Amino acid sequence: MTITKLGKESAGAAAEYADRARELRRAGPRQSDETRGRSLLGLDTGDRPHAVSSVDIHAHWFPRVLAERFRALGAPSVGPIHPSSLARRIEELESSDVELQVLGLGHNQPDIREVVAASAAARFANDVYADAVRDEQRLGVFGAIPLPHAEAAIAEAQRCLDELGFQGIGVGTTSLGRSLNDPSYRELWALLDEREAVVFVHPIGTADTFTPGMDHPLMGPTFGEPHEAGLATLNMIQDDLPGRFPRIQWVVAATGGTFSLLWRRFEDIGESAGLPEALGDDVVRRIRGLYYDTTLTDDPAVLRAAVRTFGIDRIVLGTDSPRASVADWVERTRRGLGVTQVEWDHVRGGTMRELLLNMPAETAAAR
Repeated sequence: MTITKLGKESAGAAAEYADRARELRRAGPRQSDETRGRSLLGLDTGDRPHAVSSVDIHAHWFPRVLAERFRALGAPSVGPIHPSSLARRIEELESSDVELQVLGLGHNQPDIREVVAASAAARFANDVYADAVRDEQRLGVFGAIPLPHAEAAIAEAQRCLDELGFQGIGVGTTSLGRSLNDPSYRELWALLDEREAVVFVHPIGTADTFTPGMDHPLMGPTFGEPHEAGLATLNMIQDDLPGRFPRIQWVVAATGGTFSLLWRRFEDIGESAGLPEALGDDVVRRIRGLYYDTTLTDDPAVLRAAVRTFGIDRIVLGTDSPRASVADWVERTRRGLGVTQVEWDHVRGGTMRELLLNMPAETAAAR
């Protein structure tokens, strides 16, 4: 499967998706969908089309109390520190027409070797977030879980979804050297697959101990994290996590990192080495079994490479707020993608709404 063919198939799928979107918008939302939308998002969708407002799938909030508790438990240093109040954030979301912004720990995962401390860190973070968003309709949360401790992670994931009503689960690309396809995680993924949960994958800024110069303060987030996201994407696809756990709604931060830019190189070297296609004949299915947010860059060439590789219907809005202004990043992303209005409506919110609305009614009612 060459990248050219992949791009054509993705483009074809995107066209079909746009046609289906037009039909849905003409028909209007079903009553059951409206009810389920209110349950999952904590929003009253009313009679508005689903794509009127934006859903920002990638944002952060690291108050000082979180950093101090993580430090006491032996977790990696938390930063940057954000204001304890979210009042200005809410004002920004209101002025930017963002209906829902989902907060998560991102690179500040509770990666602690001792299971009790790791569990305490995750639970503390989730409680802080739950308290902060309890009365804020525009804010949601991807819950933290204490990987690599699988049993404890399962317990906390259940609490996040059942008791705290979070929008999904957030994980790092790796945890203490274990990747997402670690065999010990299978029961966790099986549980989240059964729940049809959203799982948001974020780079963690793993220290590069082999390449000189990577200890510079900006090398990790600017160059290291996109490579982490790209490697995690390839790892998930090679091990076919999307196929083995197809009901999980996987979302990879940073637009899948370097994956869309280097995919053809991976494929080409495999061909020149005389190896069969490393991912088999279903490479398109595997790649399109993930979603990819828009936080890597606003560079049109990079964004459009992602669209060619993944398909526009697999791209979802993320801003990395508060690092970037929400309104500014939304507009830069829109210009960079260069897509039609219908396609943009789904990137900015329609696709994530559909992910949530497609969950079974009984799951929605529980949350």
